[in-house]
Amino acid sequence: GRCRRRTGLCWSCRPDRRCTALATVGGRVTALTSSTGPGAAWAATWPAAGPLPAAMVAASGLSCPDSRRCWATGAAATDTAHRTGAAARTTDGGATWTTVAVPAGSGHLDGIWCGDAGGGAATTTTTTAASSAPAVACVAVGTTTAVASAARSGRAVVLVTADGGGTWATAPTPPTAADLRSVTCDGGPCLAVGTTTAESPKAGVAVLAARDGVTSGAWRKAAAVTVALPLDGADCTSRSACVAVGPVVAHHLAQSG
Repeated sequence: GRCRRRTGLCWSCRPDRRCTALATVGGRVTALTSSTGPGAAWAATWPAAGPLPAAMVAASGLSCPDSRRCWATGAAATDTAHRTGAAARTTDGGATWTTVAVPAGSGHLDGIWCGDAGGGAATTTTTTAASSAPAVACVAVGTTTAVASAARSGRAVVLVTADGGGTWATAPTPPTAADLRSVTCDGGPCLAVGTTTAESPKAGVAVLAARDGVTSGAWRKAAAVTVALPLDGADCTSRSACVAVGPVVAHHLAQSG
C-alpha cells in the first residue's frame, strides 16, 4: 500500500486492477473502493465502503493482498497530545472493519505489508469465505514514541504476524532507527525505510531483515542514507533492485548477502 503522509490518503491496488483506499469521511477514517475492473475505465469512481473502528483516529498504512482482505495501521488517541499504535482488518472488501490487537509499546504504526507466509504477494482471489483463502503474514512498522510530533525521539518498531494479526512477535531493530514509515517484502528479505534518531547527522535510514520472507528475526542490517530528510516509501522487485523515496529524494538500493 501507499500513503501520502500530509493528506492521510492511503491506497492499495491489486493485479485485478481494483483498489482500496483510506480517507477521512465525516470525521472517520473510511475505506473507499474503486468501481473499476478489467476492461473498465481505471478508477472511475470511489464509493465509500465502511468506516474503520472509531478509536482509530489516523491511518497511515494499508495492505490488501486479495479482493476481500485488507489490513490497516495507524494510531488511536490516548489524549490530545499522545497516541498509541493501532490496526484494523476487513474480510469483506472494506464493508466492515474490526480492531486488531497489537502489542503494547508502539506510539504509531506507520506502514504495513501483507502477503503469504513465504514472503511473496498473496495470490489474488475473489473468494467470499475468509476461511478458504490462503494464510496471510504481515509486517507492521512504526515508532515507540507516543508523542504525535516527536517521532525521531523514539525507537523503530517492527511487528510480525503469521496468522493475519491473531498473534504478533516483536523483531529487534537497530538503535539508530527512530521511526520506520514503510515496509515491503516483495523482493525476498523485507525492507523498511524511515528516519534515524535525532542524534544522528542524517535522517534517512533503510533497515533490512536478516532472512527472506516474513520473519521475526533481527532487523539489524541498517544502512544510513546520506540525505537530510526521512525516507517515506520503498519498493523492491528482487533482492538486488529496490527504490526508496522521500521528500525531493529517491535512492536506488542494492541488497547484498
